[in-house]
Amino acid sequence: VQLQLTSRDAPEGLAERLSAHGRQAQALAADVRDMVWVVDGRHDTLSALLQRIRQVAFDLLPEADLTLDAAPDLAPRPLSMTARRHLLLFHNEALHNIQKHACATRVRIAVVSETDGLAFTVEDDGRGFDLSLAEAAGGHGLTSMRTRASTLGGTLTTTTRPGAGTRHALWMPAHRIEADARTPQSRDGAAPSRPPS
Repeated sequence: VQLQLTSRDAPEGLAERLSAHGRQAQALAADVRDMVWVVDGRHDTLSALLQRIRQVAFDLLPEADLTLDAAPDLAPRPLSMTARRHLLLFHNEALHNIQKHACATRVRIAVVSETDGLAFTVEDDGRGFDLSLAEAAGGHGLTSMRTRASTLGGTLTTTTRPGAGTRHALWMPAHRIEADARTPQSRDGAAPSRPPS
């Protein structure tokens, strides 16, 4: 006996629920891949982080005009595991927001070295939004990005308005960038050296 099922045979809303579960599974898989990447000691430089961010941006926004700006001398700079985790997830959040809400055609990601730290910027030419309304609504995205900036001892400044795009600027102090960065020996499996007490 051969049975053929059509959308009319499925319970109401089943297709939508299955689609939602599929998106949740994909998001969970992406989160796991990010965590595996973060704990890999081979990724303990700014260069590795920028390559990862670039890949995420191209995957999420394949039709946008993407620009990633960083001075060449920044590339080998060591990053602690804490720094690369929160910086990666900050950029992921910003890029997902662009994908879901902005309808942007141009996206720029930049890293600038300052005397007392690093400044990371994500900006787009999308539809923008009313920041005061978003803050009043307690949007998860902005809250998450601010929490990550605070965890890094830094600050987040968001500039936007309807029809004028959005710019997120995260600054973190220099002393938090390499605080628990692995030594070259620890990449081979040895325990990282502990700072003097």
